[in-house]
Amino acid sequence: MVSLQKASPGQVAAVFYSDDTYWHERLLLWPFRDSKWMIYTPDGDRYLEDLSGTDSEGPNRVKVKGEDFQWWSRVGGPAYGFSHHPTDDQLKALIRDSYRDLLKEEGFSAEWRPSHIMTSLGALQPAKDFLGGTLTSRRIMRKGGGIEDPNNEQDLKAKQSAFLNGFVPIEKPSEGKEWTAMEDISPHSRGEVLSVDPATDVMNGELGFVNVGGHWIFARMLDQAAREKLSRPSDNRPPVQPTQSYEPEKPVEQSESDARTLYVDFDDQGIRYKEWRRAVQESRDYSYQDWPHEGPTTVLHLLKHMQKFGGDSRQWLQLWARQRGVYDSDRVMHELRCLTDAIYFGATYDQLNLPVLRLWKSLQEGCSRLWRHMLQGHQEIQIGPIQSCSQDTRAQMTWSPQASVPGLPGKEKKRLRFLRLVPACEN
Repeated sequence: MVSLQKASPGQVAAVFYSDDTYWHERLLLWPFRDSKWMIYTPDGDRYLEDLSGTDSEGPNRVKVKGEDFQWWSRVGGPAYGFSHHPTDDQLKALIRDSYRDLLKEEGFSAEWRPSHIMTSLGALQPAKDFLGGTLTSRRIMRKGGGIEDPNNEQDLKAKQSAFLNGFVPIEKPSEGKEWTAMEDISPHSRGEVLSVDPATDVMNGELGFVNVGGHWIFARMLDQAAREKLSRPSDNRPPVQPTQSYEPEKPVEQSESDARTLYVDFDDQGIRYKEWRRAVQESRDYSYQDWPHEGPTTVLHLLKHMQKFGGDSRQWLQLWARQRGVYDSDRVMHELRCLTDAIYFGATYDQLNLPVLRLWKSLQEGCSRLWRHMLQGHQEIQIGPIQSCSQDTRAQMTWSPQASVPGLPGKEKKRLRFLRLVPACEN
């Protein structure tokens, strides 16, 4: 594509996938080779994508804004784009991170530089003026001469080896200092003074590792003032996690606490919203004697899987559907989208602690059965406590603990009848 070959980092492109109905906005960060670019999406993802239009996993149509079209109303259809484009400082950080990631790829030209960069205001600026020293690797002089390059793998290995070889049996701390725990590991908390044993513990300078009950605690030699500052409570510090048991945490019995909800967050405009990544980090899994579901709790594992491999539940579903060949016109896609949307809104807007709620356990089981059905090609599927609905019997719906939904032959094999989950009672 001629327009893509002339594109500069910072320019915007519109891409279209064959299995989608929307154009998607992409911010071009840094070229790799053969029409491959490191790109940035409106959802905050950054990855390497083939924009040649010939890759089966990439888009089949690409248009560069300013070259192939001027206004999004003329791109050729509805588009999904940025609500706010990155600022110049954010763009520099994205380009820097992309450049460092591409250094690890074989065949990348580290010496190449573009002539211009497009700023957040849409103006072309000389790359040297815009980037400055953003892409310059910091070099450190070694002892005895020579230059140490942080991006050089041999230098990194030599530095790591020298650090590991520097550990010796631990000694008593210097006068006025004590060996202090730097992390929360039961039964010790951060800022607590530790007793050390040269037979089991090691040190390297003022850093040390203390063995407590078979677990290593990271420690430093600190004075009284530093210990007091370290032991002050912090809202950003996670609670002490038990190390002797793998049982789920038990909820704290306090009148002002509620295991079903997370701390309420708001966006910059004061609207109730919590980022998916933060919602997953704050979610906790508790155990209850009267929990109605059999087997291990799996909702938290599902949330973490979707965060790692898709960004959130809705993006994960799109990637999964594209890989499995499930189209938006398939009825099962409507079922899955309803389930994953419920999970997304429950975590981000309702800000609920989903792993402890029965309804979201039912939603997760419904998703799992639909996914297994699609993967295994079963002719029949059992979907939790549900009820079947039809146009002529909707007024006489009855509850049933299980409902069997037969598969349809031929091209309709992947399609399912319309289902509605029973709203289970919350705790």
